[in-house]
Amino acid sequence: MPFLKSVILSIVITLFVPGCSRNNEQPAFEFTAHRIKLKYDEREHIFSVQDTISLTFNSNIDYIYFFLHDSLKLTHVSIGNQELTPVPADPRLLEQLPPITKEIAGLIDKSQIIQLPVPKSLYPKTIQLWYQGILDARELDIVAWHPFIPGDLSDFHITALLPAEIKPAQGSFLLRLDCDGEWCLWQGDSQEGKQFCSIQFNDGSF
Repeated sequence: MPFLKSVILSIVITLFVPGCSRNNEQPAFEFTAHRIKLKYDEREHIFSVQDTISLTFNSNIDYIYFFLHDSLKLTHVSIGNQELTPVPADPRLLEQLPPITKEIAGLIDKSQIIQLPVPKSLYPKTIQLWYQGILDARELDIVAWHPFIPGDLSDFHITALLPAEIKPAQGSFLLRLDCDGEWCLWQGDSQEGKQFCSIQFNDGSF
């Protein structure tokens, strides 16, 4: 995997630095919205997510792909009642990317490529993903913690179950719905067409 990632990063930097577009065609598919339910166990730093992603298909394809942070593991994928199993990712998928910045190249270098087959004649409007891993919720403003495709702009609806001592920073789009003293439920929408959803959390003592 380290060798594959070094090859990937080399391809990205060489072919997709700003101003060096090799692919101006409309993408075959796009992510347009994420409905995310996340839970964070501060004691173990376990970060668990269910993400329902809305898709748009612009041409007939056999698979979709996305990037996911290396510390997170995809545990389940479904389209309706049909489960999907990832297949080994083809590094040549990078040739389909739009021009990207060095910042995005850095995020890709810290991510894995997930490739999923799309059943023929079935082009779903949504796909559900479950993933989890060791990730500190207070880093969600500096890492790409959800599936992403460079260039895609999405809306985000977030429902977060967090320990009471972890709170969104002032000015966050998340609002507290309920709290039992140990856990608090937060929810909010970021409908600005963003590539990444950045959320800053602080300790309750801040």
